[in-house]
Amino acid sequence: GIGNEAKACLWMTLAMALHFGGYEFARSANLSLFTSPRTGFTSPAAFPLAMALVSPFSLILLLAYNKELEESGPKIALRKST
Repeated sequence: GIGNEAKACLWMTLAMALHFGGYEFARSANLSLFTSPRTGFTSPAAFPLAMALVSPFSLILLLAYNKELEESGPKIALRKST
């Protein structure tokens, strides 16, 4: 079978792909919302601010997950986070 290191690598790759996909989803939604003359802001200058707030939120989630890993271990952290 596949070794533990290879499994961990595959799971981390999947997690990064999901994170990147979420970022792209937020970027496209923000772009359409903040630059639309009818439903968005009248100035596209708000777009960089919205995108700047996406990464700090991701950092907060990663810090919370790290805390859960340290307190409960990987099995319980995975169970609680999925």
